[in-house]
Amino acid sequence: MAVTETTTEGWGSRLGSSIKGVLVGLALFAAGFPLLFWNEGNAVKTAKAIDEGEGACVSLESNAKVDAEMEGKLVHLTGKQALCFSRIRKIDGDVQRTARQRKVLEAAFRKAASLSLADLTALCLGNLDAVRTDLTIPQIMELIPLAKRCRNATFESIRIPVEGAYSSRLIDGMYVVVPNLRKNRQKLAEFFGAE
Repeated sequence: MAVTETTTEGWGSRLGSSIKGVLVGLALFAAGFPLLFWNEGNAVKTAKAIDEGEGACVSLESNAKVDAEMEGKLVHLTGKQALCFSRIRKIDGDVQRTARQRKVLEAAFRKAASLSLADLTALCLGNLDAVRTDLTIPQIMELIPLAKRCRNATFESIRIPVEGAYSSRLIDGMYVVVPNLRKNRQKLAEFFGAE
């Protein structure tokens, strides 16, 4: 024998549920205003920062020389200018050149990480003929989403040979750096976390 139980909700109970729903809706509506105000304020700040950066950005002519006046300024470079900036040897030493190379690589990485997956894929596929690699196209395609996940990555570097792990010798009339391989391997292992 089957038993059927029927429950009914009274008018007062339904009215109470409706009032609770209206109150929750009003609370969400009221909470939305400060969030909207905050978001619009951030949008205005971002727009002003972009406008300020655009106004302060200096674009170099294709034949422009590296100028000390540009130091500390926001400078827009073409790809060829960025390559020349990072590789030039005549203005200072190897340490400064390495710092310039790192600056260019970090800027390129940040730019790539800010692209959409579609734009990043198009960039990779459109430049394959300019790159020599043993990676296959499917392997490259697998790496593209990794750039998006690494957009907040930090960069660290180590100079090899490390300080105190090399000596200078005169060989055939030239001074050369002779690294202590054991110490340098140990420092590299520590740097990569493989102590």
